[in-house]
Amino acid sequence: MNWWSSFRALCRLEICGADLNTWRRWLSFCISPAAYFCLLGLGLSGILGGEDYLEFVGPGIVVMQALSALSQIIYRVVIERRWGLAAMKLQAGVPMSAYLASLLVPRIIIFLLQGFVVLVCMLAFGVRVSPLPALLGLLGSVVCVVFWSFLGVIVTSVVSNYQTRDFIVSIIVLPLTFSAPVFYRLEGAPTLVRVLARVNPLSYQVQWVRGLFNSKFVLVDFAVVIILVVVCCGFALRAVNGLRIASFEG
Repeated sequence: MNWWSSFRALCRLEICGADLNTWRRWLSFCISPAAYFCLLGLGLSGILGGEDYLEFVGPGIVVMQALSALSQIIYRVVIERRWGLAAMKLQAGVPMSAYLASLLVPRIIIFLLQGFVVLVCMLAFGVRVSPLPALLGLLGSVVCVVFWSFLGVIVTSVVSNYQTRDFIVSIIVLPLTFSAPVFYRLEGAPTLVRVLARVNPLSYQVQWVRGLFNSKFVLVDFAVVIILVVVCCGFALRAVNGLRIASFEG
């Protein structure tokens, strides 16, 4: 099978597997970004600076949505491995890169929807949003989705026991989310928070995308984001190669 035909066929399966053919599913994806912005972001803006704060927090909430790809991709790959679906596809001649790319498609679609919801919320509450920087910021954020998706594939490959895997994911998601400068500036944060932020990939993603929204290009953050994506891509491809062997472990 050639790459493009394999990719298209798998994309259709992945979109169906993510239930993207039902309006209820689409609506459910809108709840998280709207709640973070309209409840948490808007509530904090009354204390921390009104529209200026909403302009600051909006891009961070956009990037936050990328983190959900981690648990989504783990769930999907576990099903593929447990029932031997990945092994059948790869043994049938599907290129590993086409298989991996097809896993990304539903995550990217969901993320773009959630990012659009945040932009609509920003406009609804009077935040000044420049169209071109906002578009670049949203498209640039797709790189963040790719990173967390790759990491999900790697975690599923390395940790086969579902209890251990769920434990690892449950204890890292909240620290990752709240040690990144989504709702606050690092300059005024305590030392412990700043240290955690420096080893948190989400921090660099938030700072880079926030720069894009403000028509700025932060080279250091961009370099860290791209290097991490490239490294994780290599490990994710190795993990996909391991899916050629069916496993009944979760």
